[in-house]
Amino acid sequence: SQIYLLRKNTGEAEKALSKALEINSNLPSVIRNQARLLINKSKPEEALKKAQLVYQKLPDNKENCLLLSGCLIANNRDKEALPLLERVIKENPNYAEAFATRLYFFLQNNDTLSAIKDAEKAISLKPHLSQIWATLASLYYRNKNLYSAIKAIKSAYKIDPHNVDY
Repeated sequence: SQIYLLRKNTGEAEKALSKALEINSNLPSVIRNQARLLINKSKPEEALKKAQLVYQKLPDNKENCLLLSGCLIANNRDKEALPLLERVIKENPNYAEAFATRLYFFLQNNDTLSAIKDAEKAISLKPHLSQIWATLASLYYRNKNLYSAIKAIKSAYKIDPHNVDY
């Protein structure tokens, strides 16, 4: 279901998750994917409950920390998310997803320069993240750096040419 969600195929993600729930609804990966699906379906409060549940089971798991922080941000509880993100990044300095999540924290708090730094770090680690390239293009544009904005959106388009937004 996580792969289907990454490919923006919510219907197939729901089907796969239903099968996983039948097999074992207590697996951390299943609970994480429930939270991811709920976020995808714009149900941040329900997603947060699932993220808190899986975090309580395994608080040292970096995916659980990252998921919980993302759900906290989605629920406008950014100040609670930041310490989790800082911990994950300190323990895993090459974890692109943590930088990508923290960039959304910075965006919500109008810290464009920090958001740009985290977006650049995320794509330096995983250059195939088209959504981060697009976000970076937007950030560069906001900062009136049109050359870099165009370069970034071209990178997003190259990775995902079927995305009409790019």
